Amino acid sequence: MIALAASCVRTTTRSFVPSPENPVYTLAQAEVVLAEYVRLQCAPRREAQQPDSGSATFAVEFDTLGVATAADLQQSTRDEMLDGIFGTVAAQLTVPPAPQRHRDRVEMRFRCDGDSATVRVTAAAR
Repeated sequence: MIALAASCVRTTTRSFVPSPENPVYTLAQAEVVLAEYVRLQCAPRREAQQPDSGSATFAVEFDTLGVATAADLQQSTRDEMLDGIFGTVAAQLTVPPAPQRHRDRVEMRFRCDGDSATVRVTAAAR
C-alpha cells in the first residue's frame, strides 16, 4: 500500500534554458528589466485581488565563464506568467567567472506599489 501511495506522488520541475535570441543580464540589469514586466502586471494583479508582492527561487547552473546554462524553478510566485518571465531571465543571467561550473540559488522578489514595481535579484552559492 505504501509503494502504491508513493508512486502517485509526482513532482514537476519547470526548467528554462538560455536562448541566443535573448540578451544576457547581470543581476542589476535583470532587476530593471523585470521591474518593467512586473509593472505591467500590477493593475491586473490588483483587479484579480492577487498579492502585490511575492518571490520566486531558481537553481541556476553557471559555466566557468559565469553564464547561465539552465534555471530550474524551485519556488513559484504562484503566477504562471511571472514564473515564466522570471525563469526566462534567470536562464539569461551572467555572474563573475569561477574556476568551475556551479549551481547558485537565485531569488527574485517583486513588489507592486501603485503603478510602479520593484524587483530584487540575489544569487547565493549553494
